[in-house]
Amino acid sequence: MKFLQTIILFLVSLLFWNCGEKADVEAYQFFIKANQKLKEKEFDQAIRLFGEAIDKKKDYSDAYNNRGIAYQKKQILDKALTDFNDAIKFDPKFWEAYYNRAETNFLLGNGKDALPDLAFITKTYQDSSYYHVLVGDVKNLNGDASGAISSYEKAILLNPKNAEAYVNHGSIYYQDKKYEIAKEDFLQALKINSNQDFAANNMSLILLKEGKLKESLSFVEKALLKNPANPIYLNNKGLVLLKMNKDNEAIELIERSLRLNSENAYALKNKGLYLQKVGKPVEAKKYFEDAKKIEPAIELE
Repeated sequence: MKFLQTIILFLVSLLFWNCGEKADVEAYQFFIKANQKLKEKEFDQAIRLFGEAIDKKKDYSDAYNNRGIAYQKKQILDKALTDFNDAIKFDPKFWEAYYNRAETNFLLGNGKDALPDLAFITKTYQDSSYYHVLVGDVKNLNGDASGAISSYEKAILLNPKNAEAYVNHGSIYYQDKKYEIAKEDFLQALKINSNQDFAANNMSLILLKEGKLKESLSFVEKALLKNPANPIYLNNKGLVLLKMNKDNEAIELIERSLRLNSENAYALKNKGLYLQKVGKPVEAKKYFEDAKKIEPAIELE
């Protein structure tokens, strides 16, 4: 009888082991399918399939991490953060998940929460140019512009072809009104990657300040080719056209920009400039006041 009980216990244990193994295999199969959907940028399908994998294997840290990436791509940042937290919970040495969590906290504007993760993975990512760009972004968000510049320069040293590092480096100098340095960075970024729409837009603004209207228009149009519905780029093209005395084309773009983002202080200012130019100073004043409420330091020129 005792021997029979031992055999039964062995068979039950074997059954549970086989069930567990089967669940792991099924989880892996869902994971592979989900990764393919992620690669194809079918993020909803990827999220669903990663979820299936997690249902089969509750501690599947890779599935949590990759589902977090899919959520991040869809700008569902709270769910992305939860998934990265779970990936780290089940695998405390999952360095990529720490990086992804830091990036998500940056995108959420939580710069102080991103720093500990970045510090924790420094040794692992010390030779990664893109890691140093993210460190620079977080430092800049936290108000440490000089630290950000240092991080971007480290990124460029590690990879001179990192266009994003040049763009972000130039953006700090642009904000500091050091336009010549910024221009060099933006032009270098565009030389590396002509699709850098943000760099093209900023080049347009610098050239506008220099009074080079045709060149300015050319660069903002390059930005719009890459991102035609960007309200910032639409508004900036409107401003260039306004300076070129193409008022009807200008106001059409400025108003389109405002329809996309009614809180764009610069578009409100530019509509004020248009109204002032066409002889409606009272209406213009209202738009200038609205712009100032949103961006007190805005220059009404």
